[in-house]
Amino acid sequence: MKLYQDDKDIIKLIHTIIYSDNRQFAKAFRNTAVSGIISESALETSAGIQSTLGKNITSLQYLKPGGSFSIKKWFSNSAETGWLFITANPSQRATLCPLISAG
Repeated sequence: MKLYQDDKDIIKLIHTIIYSDNRQFAKAFRNTAVSGIISESALETSAGIQSTLGKNITSLQYLKPGGSFSIKKWFSNSAETGWLFITANPSQRATLCPLISAG
């Protein structure tokens, strides 16, 4: 999503995902790995994806803007010996599976 890559504004990202119409939503994901399933011509599919994303990302609004912590960098740092515990309710596990499996 070029929108987020340019300025890293999490509130703008959340607003785009939750409040945009289908045309704007599809445009935000154009030229990404999911552009084949999010499109202006697939209104019902896009709306379902938008609803699921919206439900699962609202807690991101509490992240501090301009933060420098990166889980990817933290995992890549061989000097780092800490642990990362990710808790999830059973209903959240499917959404978090890629994150949990990345380690």
